[in-house]
Amino acid sequence: MGRDAAYTLAGLCGAACHGEALAIDRCVLGDTIDRGFDFLLDRQAPDGRLDLHGVYSANEAGFPLPALAVAYRHLEHRDAVLFGRIADRMQAFMVRAADAVVAGDAYSANHRWAAAAGPLAAVHRLFPADRYIEKVHDYLADPIDCEADGFWFEERSPNYNMVANHGLLVLADELDRPDLVELVVQSCKLVLRFLQPNGEADSSFSFRQDRGQPDCPAAAYRVARRAAIASGDGQLTSLADQVRDARNNATLMPMTLEWLEHPGDMPEPETIETRFDAYWPDRQIARRREGVTALTLAADPGEHFFDTVLDSWGGVKRSEDWFHLHHGGIVLQSVRLELSRLGSVRPVALERLSSTRYRLADHADGWGHIAHFRPGSPAVRMPHRYGGQIEVNIDPACIDLAMDFESPDVIQSSLRFFVRAGVEVEGIGRLQAG
Repeated sequence: MGRDAAYTLAGLCGAACHGEALAIDRCVLGDTIDRGFDFLLDRQAPDGRLDLHGVYSANEAGFPLPALAVAYRHLEHRDAVLFGRIADRMQAFMVRAADAVVAGDAYSANHRWAAAAGPLAAVHRLFPADRYIEKVHDYLADPIDCEADGFWFEERSPNYNMVANHGLLVLADELDRPDLVELVVQSCKLVLRFLQPNGEADSSFSFRQDRGQPDCPAAAYRVARRAAIASGDGQLTSLADQVRDARNNATLMPMTLEWLEHPGDMPEPETIETRFDAYWPDRQIARRREGVTALTLAADPGEHFFDTVLDSWGGVKRSEDWFHLHHGGIVLQSVRLELSRLGSVRPVALERLSSTRYRLADHADGWGHIAHFRPGSPAVRMPHRYGGQIEVNIDPACIDLAMDFESPDVIQSSLRFFVRAGVEVEGIGRLQAG
């Protein structure tokens, strides 16, 4: 794939910048990079786009640009011979790709920063052009979808939050915006609140396709390391150490280049706090951690990215995953009250009654369904009305769920427990008539 080839070339250029420090045949490395740029230019579309999974896209041309721009700057001073061989092709690829980004549009929230604004700022630093910086400022006018405490509210995704953080670090470096580094620091500190006992990130409330993904990496090493150095926070050092070997860790900016751009040691590691009780009413999320036990409650009012990528059968695509429990290596992924076969309860509101009591509420009036066999006809009203609440009571020995729902349409329901492999469920409590 074209984008992966560009990432690989950036990493190889980073290796070349380290001279004799790496045990590698420099002649072989140089020839490989030389051939690689021939391939990359041949792979690139005439309008500058690059492919991923067999489809050309301006965004895929944008993602690798920051790493290639950093490699270009350092190669010029660290390996003049290799730079002389490939500089023209590097420039040709980057300018064509940047022009494709200017002509295109970001497909998602994180694309604005990591595939568009950040890459354009990086290329503008090397080859200044008004069209590049004007597009950057156009995206920055949106504004950035990260709140002061580091919460990425558009996508709420451990995976894509880190992609967006990468984009902010590029913008911070290229535009001299230390305020953007502070947002990344706060984002990484917030990750500590969503760290599960088994080390993965909590993705149960994500608005992207990693929702509920097991073994979700908590951070990217490059991002956590930079946040630790910038803040002096030893807990972020511990986070960086924890994710050092996570998959896809150095794709967007190879560490061979990051170490050149931002040398230095992280502060001494500190123990990550594992006992807290947190509630974010505006985000409809609650988190409670007691050592090896972590509970997440989340409501979902809908009207976000996750709605738009699915069809309309069943009404608004709000999340059914309002309950997520870890206890060491045991994971109760979700508890769902399924009302008929048309869908489960999907709470729209989460209220904190006390430090150990919560209430989730949901209601539905059915939905409008398009009669595809009769084009132009009004939507048919689907009868799936219900309403009720779930009370969650927490004590040191157990978590009690009291569910009370009524419906004039639904005549059967089921309570379903979703557990990861290796867990046995016993005694599901009382199901009362009515």
